[in-house]
Amino acid sequence: MKGAHPSFVVPQTRVLDKGQDWIEFEWNPHANRWEESAFRSSSAT
Repeated sequence: MKGAHPSFVVPQTRVLDKGQDWIEFEWNPHANRWEESAFRSSSAT
């Protein structure tokens, strides 16, 4: 997956540039890493 790291992964590049933008992660104990579970952005990209 894009942004893959042994302890952290996101499916694509994310931009958090507004106060209401957010990204949420959940711990995956099987992969032993944090993975994106939700994302919201008002950015056009």
